[in-house]
Amino acid sequence: MDSYNVAPADALEADGPVCIAGAIRPAALATEPDQLGVGRRSQPTQSWALSGGMRRRVALAQALIGDPQLLVLDEPTAGLDPEQRLRFRDTISRLAEDRTVLLSSHQTDDIATLCKQVLVLDHGRVVFGGTPRRLVEAAAGQVWVAGHRDPQARVVWRTGDGHYRHIGGAPHGATTIEPTIEDGYLLLIGETTAVDDLPEPRG
Repeated sequence: MDSYNVAPADALEADGPVCIAGAIRPAALATEPDQLGVGRRSQPTQSWALSGGMRRRVALAQALIGDPQLLVLDEPTAGLDPEQRLRFRDTISRLAEDRTVLLSSHQTDDIATLCKQVLVLDHGRVVFGGTPRRLVEAAAGQVWVAGHRDPQARVVWRTGDGHYRHIGGAPHGATTIEPTIEDGYLLLIGETTAVDDLPEPRG
């Protein structure tokens, strides 16, 4: 949650917009802000003036006030730049050392980096449950590249080097490549695509 028009550390003590689950530990306000890098500053800064990454840290510190043993995070790194994402990953991984963290995300690289167990949902239905490695292995032998688009593939797109990356049942003789966790995810939920090539620009 984001709090506006209050300084970061003050947001942790506000009575109005802050939702707290569980009892407040006496030392909570003294520890969480400093651990997350949102403690009091010599020059107070309004929350709306903070970067996206810092606002997320303030929100996370608010969620930790009650010392929950289950922490639910919804798309925690969405909209962050690469450096902010790395810092937030470090924060989440440290928090997971002594509590359960449930992470909801479409960022497959975050899932591969942070999660021990993965559930893939498709329209509310669980279509996979297991480790990130097993999700990668689900696409083994079903990812291939070619110089043209194969309409029989589940998912296909043109890569930066001009080749077409396909996900689905590889045809005989196809050049298969090592899958990624994203390939496994797309294989499970991707719809069949056969998009025509865009016309070459004139002139």
